[in-house]
Amino acid sequence: ASLVVFLLSAIMHEVLVSIPFHIVRPWSFLGMMLQVPLVGLTKYLYRSFPNYSSVGNFIFWVSFCVVGQPMAVLLYTVDYQYKMRMEDSSE
Repeated sequence: ASLVVFLLSAIMHEVLVSIPFHIVRPWSFLGMMLQVPLVGLTKYLYRSFPNYSSVGNFIFWVSFCVVGQPMAVLLYTVDYQYKMRMEDSSE
């Protein structure tokens, strides 16, 4: 069930990002789907090290907010600028 929820959410994220940029790239989709293994890793670490229950929280904040979102914004921006440059050079 979790995989289906992540898959549908990833597809919707990709659609919502691709429409304004007028480009379809896998960055948003991959960013969402790469969260699936992190759920399992977080559960494993929580069970293995119950005294360090904030490890999962730390993994989420680093992977999602520090690395994931800024990386996605940079990748879409670079792709969008490349697309605009290609359209300008073809005119």
